[in-house]
Order: sequence, then structure tokens, then C-alpha cells
Amino acid sequence: MFLIYTVLVVFGTLILLVDLLVGLMLLIVLGRAVPLALHGTLVTGHVVKIEPRRRRSRRARVRVAYKTAAGMFETPGSSERPRIGEPHDVRYDPAHPSRATTVVRPARRAAVQVPMVLAIAALSAGMVVGSVFYFAGVHSGSQLPLAGGCLALGLALAVGYYAGGRYAVLLGWRRMTQTTGKVSRFDEHAPGGPGFLISFRSADGREEFWARSASLQVNVGDVVTVYYNPARPSRSATLETAADVRSYAVLATLLAVLFAAVGVFGLTSL
Repeated sequence: MFLIYTVLVVFGTLILLVDLLVGLMLLIVLGRAVPLALHGTLVTGHVVKIEPRRRRSRRARVRVAYKTAAGMFETPGSSERPRIGEPHDVRYDPAHPSRATTVVRPARRAAVQVPMVLAIAALSAGMVVGSVFYFAGVHSGSQLPLAGGCLALGLALAVGYYAGGRYAVLLGWRRMTQTTGKVSRFDEHAPGGPGFLISFRSADGREEFWARSASLQVNVGDVVTVYYNPARPSRSATLETAADVRSYAVLATLLAVLFAAVGVFGLTSL
């Protein structure tokens, strides 16, 4: 038990610290975006520069150029699969056109991310407190239900978030188009982990995207089937079929329900 509670207190503390940092960054982003959303002008900008991607980062930093009555300006942004010329909505301050943001719907972002940040903070704090109870030798009946219940609910939250993303893909699958692509190369340091770079051609021209290698049985040079949304080819492209997406969504849902049931049982046992 000592080892279990040690892992829980270390894991919970790390998650809490990361969550607090993410929450602070979210407040900074929203603090900049909300005034512009209320009083700014909405225009469509385009990616003009892609910054070097941080190792293992899923999103790359980009520079988005936008046109105003006072001239051309740039603002930072991010994209999971960036390409030069990719459109991005931008809101800027008409009185100070250089003040702009690519977070054009801060209310939507806050509605999703703020509850998530608060829930993760509460659950990680619960893991830490339950583990501290164990090391302090107090509240013996609350140690495992509190720490274990919060861990189970945290896992349910993470798996449920993944399942929601899979269902969102399924809802938009009717807009997907099928084509053929080619495995261009393999990279151990691809975004999100080792992966294959897949190239294909859409109506807009040549496109590329990274596919995780863990679930693929392909080699460099192989021809593969690609599914993509013509409105955003490189960002939506995938090698998964609709059946694959559905299977992952259902499995993740079952796991989320199982973790949630364990977590609720633990917390109600306090």
C-alpha cells in the first residue's frame, strides 16, 4: 500500500501542478480574447509562417497574417496540421489593428476547457489528500475511497473526452471523401509520437498528414486509403475507416462508464 499511495501522491501532485499551469495560460488567453470578441472585427487570415514544432507537441505554432484598413499585420496562432496559406479566423482591435487573436470564440472555449480544468484540479487534489491521509495515519476509512475514487473518475474523464472526440468524427463522417495516398516516410519524432507521413492529393493540391505508427501495418512507399473532409483536407485526413472510429468510440464509452462507476462507488463510500 505504501508504494500505491506514493505513486498516487506523486502522480496527483504532478497533474495538479500541470493543471494549474494550464489554467493560468487559459486565463491569459481568454483575458486577451474576450475583449476582442466583444469589440473586435472578424476577418480571415492565412498562415504565412510555421514555427519549429516542439518535440512531441501535437500543435505547431504559426504566424497568421490578416488584412485591415491600416495594412497587413500578423498574430501568433497554432495548428495541429499546419500548412502555408491555411485560413484562420482572426479578431482584431479596430483602434489598434496589431492587437489580435485567433481565439475568435472564447465563450465556446471557456465552456469546454474551464470546467475541464476545474474538474481535473478537484480530482487530482482528492488523490493527493487521500494519500496524505494514509501517510499521516488519519481517516483510515477515507484514504482508499477518496484517492482511488478520484483516480477512477479522472480516468473516466480522460477516456470520456477521447470517446467524445471519436463521436464528433462520426457525426461529420458524411462529409468525408475517399482517395488514395502514399506513405512518404517514417519519423520517430513525429507529432504525438512515432508515425508515418502520408501524402495525398485533394482538390486544393498535394496534402500531407502524420499517422501514428502504433496501429498501422504499413511500410514506406505503400499505397493506402485516405479519408478526408474537402473543407479542411490535411487537418481532417485519416487512415481510419468509419467502422474503426465507431469501434474506438464504443470501447472508450464502455471504459469511461466502468471507471465512472468505480469512482462514484469509491466516493460514496466515504
